[in-house]
Amino acid sequence: MQKLTDDPVVDEVIGKFMSRSKEGMRAYGVSMADNKASALEWLEEAQQEAMDLCLYLERLKMELSNGRSIRVEDTPPRKRREDILDKDRSSFSHEGEGWVQS
Repeated sequence: MQKLTDDPVVDEVIGKFMSRSKEGMRAYGVSMADNKASALEWLEEAQQEAMDLCLYLERLKMELSNGRSIRVEDTPPRKRREDILDKDRSSFSHEGEGWVQS
């Protein structure tokens, strides 16, 4: 990743945003700026993301409270998001302004 700022942490996050944007464009064919979802749909999406975040945080808290340390080396490799999107996309169809599961 190209150095964009004086902070490598910020550069890392910028790189992740750029990768996520490319994934979204590939998956949905439209930028967030051009997405015609309603305000209520955006709120629903944000709420679902926030609920997922709460679950991730709770899982980590449970792991830490059980005396387990969290080490990257102990974490099994996850499926790549692109592979999951490619597999799951076949069960979705594009209707109107959004994706609907078949």
